[in-house]
Amino acid sequence: MNTTAPEVEALPHWDTDSLFPGLLSRQFSFAQESVEASVQRLTAAFDAFGIRGGEPREATDDDASAVEDVLPGLNQLSEQMRLVGAYLYAHVSTGTEADQASNLQSRFQADTAAVSTLQKRLAAWVATVGAEGLIKRSEAAADHAYALRRAAASAEH
Repeated sequence: MNTTAPEVEALPHWDTDSLFPGLLSRQFSFAQESVEASVQRLTAAFDAFGIRGGEPREATDDDASAVEDVLPGLNQLSEQMRLVGAYLYAHVSTGTEADQASNLQSRFQADTAAVSTLQKRLAAWVATVGAEGLIKRSEAAADHAYALRRAAASAEH
């Protein structure tokens, strides 16, 4: 009878060193803090510009300024969230430092929960002022015309 254990293949491991040196690194902590700060900045900008649903009206130059300000911020936040989220997922899904990564992922999800609300507020606001008016007045809105039209349509239903 053979008593040697069969060879077990190593579990998959993603090399995430090109993203961050580690879960406890200064670079990763900075990225997490940057996501949280971006969410807070965007929330403040949405509040300052009055980006939320309301009675339908025509888009103004002030609305164009608002969209010029918030769309790049939302794009930047999406990139930050994608990087941090993917890094955490790589650690959680492969079991590498799973407990630590799972705790950090829970914190990340809590820190970014407000983004869904901001996206809904933007959609309701675009439906209120009209995507076409924004697209005519703003280069940033024109660059995001499809997404703005889709957001407005979804908010109206």
